[in-house]
Amino acid sequence: MDNQSGLGRVFQNISDKVQDQAWFQQGKAKWDELDARAKMAVKYTGLIGSAVLIVGGVGSSLYAVATQTREIEDKLGLILKIQSAQEELKRLKDVTSRFNGGGDQAWGAFLTERATPAGIDPTAVQIVSEAVVSSNSPAPAPAPKGAKGAKDKEKDTASAVAAGPEETVVEASLKKINVRQLTKFLHEIENGGRTVKVRRLQVDTHPDESGFLDATIVVSAFRLKQ
Repeated sequence: MDNQSGLGRVFQNISDKVQDQAWFQQGKAKWDELDARAKMAVKYTGLIGSAVLIVGGVGSSLYAVATQTREIEDKLGLILKIQSAQEELKRLKDVTSRFNGGGDQAWGAFLTERATPAGIDPTAVQIVSEAVVSSNSPAPAPAPKGAKGAKDKEKDTASAVAAGPEETVVEASLKKINVRQLTKFLHEIENGGRTVKVRRLQVDTHPDESGFLDATIVVSAFRLKQ
């Protein structure tokens, strides 16, 4: 209550000082000279002006908010594009890494190493054959006549072939394994970090009904020639 009384006294003092000003006295005298109709017109004009100012202020605020919203949406869209580009680069890097063959290890050694995670004795895996069957690459764009000599063309062709994908077909045989080991071995081959696909699988069961079997697999193995 004391605070409210003190605040009221402050406003009262300010009001008294304003009323003592000459310009206030002059304005009050002119206001008193107006008739009721003129006073009503002035009041309406003041109300309309106040309403226009309020609407203008609200409109300005809404415009500022809309502008900031658009900027935020643009930035979020840019962030999403950057994240998408990063994910795409990561995916391409992973594909390139797999297609590069994961190193210079021989394919036969790679297949033999996949036996251990599958629960197969590595000595049970025998590499029957391993041969490069293709080395395809896009043909270089033809050069204008007279622009390059025969040696330059041969060099460009050799460079393109050297950088192209190389396919190697590997045949391996497995002795005395069970179905579970074979299934896991095939999974390890195709998910071992290198680009390898099983092309053919032949399974022979043992006649003694022991549950063991022999298998022959043929796989396509790819790498980018350096």
